[in-house]
Amino acid sequence: MKKVYLLLIAFVLLISCGGQKTDDAKNAAATDGKQVSKTFEGDFVYFADSAVFTDYATSSNFQVATEGEYLNLEREFTSFNFAEPTKVNLKVEGYLEERPGMEEGTTATYLIVTKIIGFDTNRTTSLF
Repeated sequence: MKKVYLLLIAFVLLISCGGQKTDDAKNAAATDGKQVSKTFEGDFVYFADSAVFTDYATSSNFQVATEGEYLNLEREFTSFNFAEPTKVNLKVEGYLEERPGMEEGTTATYLIVTKIIGFDTNRTTSLF
């Protein structure tokens, strides 16, 4: 009977430890419940009411959350008045956060922008 309890305890510990994610590229670093911002550089595009950021360091695409500095980011991007949908180099501070995805049962990684460092309009790429 003691062996059964020991196996049960070992199983519970294994399950509770094994479910934790350690991939820093997909999870924001947290200290005392607060997110820690880091610098991101990549391509930003706002098209059809959707904002996407492609991180140069990881080649990952992240949806940009509509909070923090998002409205200022969208305003600055749309003020460029590009003739066609265009990706622009962007450097920001922020953090990544897993949130429920658009489809039920899925998750997506969002970039939450806490500070806009700046766009580089000399580094643009047309989407078409």
